[in-house]
Amino acid sequence: FFFFFLCFFLFKMDKISSQPYNLAFGTYLLKGDDVNDMVYEAIKCGYRHIDTASVYKNEDRVGEAIHKAIEDGLVTRDDLFITTKLSPREQGYDEAKEAIQQSLERLNLDFVDCYLIHWPGVSKFQPDDPMNKEIRSDTWRALQELQAEGKTKQIGVSNYMVSHLKDLLESSSVKPFINQVELHPQLIHKELREFCAKEGILFEAYSPLGCGNLLANDTVIQLAKKQSIQPAQLLLKWALQRAPLLACKSRNASRICSNFEVLSQPNLPDDVMTQLDQLNENKHYCWNPFKVV
Repeated sequence: FFFFFLCFFLFKMDKISSQPYNLAFGTYLLKGDDVNDMVYEAIKCGYRHIDTASVYKNEDRVGEAIHKAIEDGLVTRDDLFITTKLSPREQGYDEAKEAIQQSLERLNLDFVDCYLIHWPGVSKFQPDDPMNKEIRSDTWRALQELQAEGKTKQIGVSNYMVSHLKDLLESSSVKPFINQVELHPQLIHKELREFCAKEGILFEAYSPLGCGNLLANDTVIQLAKKQSIQPAQLLLKWALQRAPLLACKSRNASRICSNFEVLSQPNLPDDVMTQLDQLNENKHYCWNPFKVV
């Protein structure tokens, strides 16, 4: 049985880290009709991994776009890998059980392919409160049961630093399938990436453009020009070479497709990767999980 489970796990890991599943279309900040239009366009361009979350408040629209793409014959449900996440307000054993049911209803799906704990902290506690660790553990226990019930194929975490992962691994024999974390040349997370690789946890990067701030960086602009690609494509390619998975987003249909083109572009040379790495200053443009106990 263990051998069968190991083979199944490795098959799933190999599939999600291969093209086109390794490049997810993210839906953060997408609202209203933009969600339907951009998710549908992403699927048309070739994306097969769609990322949403309870806190994004757009799961219903994501579900509508997915079903339209299926009805129009662009894809089947089996072609897609759908990820959603429970919010800090939904942390806890009972809360997590209810949260996934609500997400599935909004998405109009029987299951998701991956369900993540969005943040290591819990809304009703301060970041330095040790209760965060206890509630996280209860939430993870619930996710394991949800996986056994077939409501999610895989379970994982987001914004977990090494300390959070060590806490989880000390209290559970079940490892996260994915850890989704902010990653860009000004925040390269070398220690965290190495820890995830050692433990067999897929590192999924998000915010590879540094919330757009790195598009104006002189080094990025110059290196992109030398490679004859757009600055955004340079940053996406860097992230894909530093992490097995990447989630990127756009509200522009043409950029959605140009972002997807990075999968067919050659890898960046080692010297370019090194120059981008040297921009690191441990700068968070999104949130800083290090503050959460």
